[in-house]
Amino acid sequence: MINGLSQINLELSASKYISEPMSGCWIWLGQLNYAGYAMGKHDGTYRRSHRWAYEKFRGPIPEGLLCLHTCDEPRCCNPTHLYLGTHKDNARDVAEREPEKLTYWLGKTQSEEHRRKNSEGVKKARQLKKW
Repeated sequence: MINGLSQINLELSASKYISEPMSGCWIWLGQLNYAGYAMGKHDGTYRRSHRWAYEKFRGPIPEGLLCLHTCDEPRCCNPTHLYLGTHKDNARDVAEREPEKLTYWLGKTQSEEHRRKNSEGVKKARQLKKW
């Protein structure tokens, strides 16, 4: 049991979350960022709620590490569902748990690169046409 876990219940209850009984996730009902992660005003600044919960009840997050979810729920702020890892750990987790998401990321990156190159090619063709 994490020290102060009941305390986080009190602090977060004032901050908009519900406990999901099947998964144990504490689902944030407040603001979400562009990627669907829980955001809130914690200790006077807006930050991701899962990072705040980790730091508050487990300790600081060292530079270069991410706060990852064992539950794969970006709105979850239950500190027992959080662990530290690298970008590589995060990518490995996505590949193992949600391979379709990794394919989407790679496909999106490739299509954006293709669009950029195509756009540059169209601009060059238009310039040549003017000659």
